[in-house]
Amino acid sequence: MGKNRDSNPVEKQRREQKEKERRKNKNARAKGREISMLRRDPVAIREKINELRKEIASRGEDDERRLVLRRQLKRLQDEFNSAVS
Repeated sequence: MGKNRDSNPVEKQRREQKEKERRKNKNARAKGREISMLRRDPVAIREKINELRKEIASRGEDDERRLVLRRQLKRLQDEFNSAVS
């Protein structure tokens, strides 16, 4: 038989409070990420993007490391776009 989760009002209140705290923390983390993005230096990010492009170009087509570098490049490009915006 399944348990009736809402039978205990104290447990229900505790779960609701916990969920409320989770949402609050999620919003705080998002705001923190946004603030840290604003502090990023677009010039330094652009230099790192250029370095990655050169390294990707020097790798072979089937090189595993190249795939990792391409993911890093995509992440940096997104970071650069959000830092410039």
